[in-house]
Amino acid sequence: MGHANNLVPQIQSTSSEPSRVVEIGVAPDGASFSILAGGAVTGPAEVLLPSEEIPRLIVALLRAAALSQRASGHNNPLVFPVETGALALWGREFVFTVTLTEGADMTFRLDHDSAAALLQALTMAFLCPSLTHSAAH
Repeated sequence: MGHANNLVPQIQSTSSEPSRVVEIGVAPDGASFSILAGGAVTGPAEVLLPSEEIPRLIVALLRAAALSQRASGHNNPLVFPVETGALALWGREFVFTVTLTEGADMTFRLDHDSAAALLQALTMAFLCPSLTHSAAH
């Protein structure tokens, strides 16, 4: 079943207070995860999702963070501290993996042009940090 990734459905809240995440659980085999949320008015609610939904959930969370930052007038991007990074070639695609300081790995697939642009940006940042800092903000 295909998904329309460019659609951003609007959330219709029935409460004036959003819920807070109480707990995030992961099945021992990693096949699913659950999010337990609760609010003072609504009480606890749990959603159980298969792990295949993680990429869509991450994209939705990043979009929500960007919209929230814009709405509040802040220009600071959401930043994840990276401990290490690695780039590998898989067939005709590059795979860029970063390990966050919290221990989680994130892997990105890049075509040749995207990988070249990333490497060029990293090289420029390494050689001229003052130029890339002003361009990034």
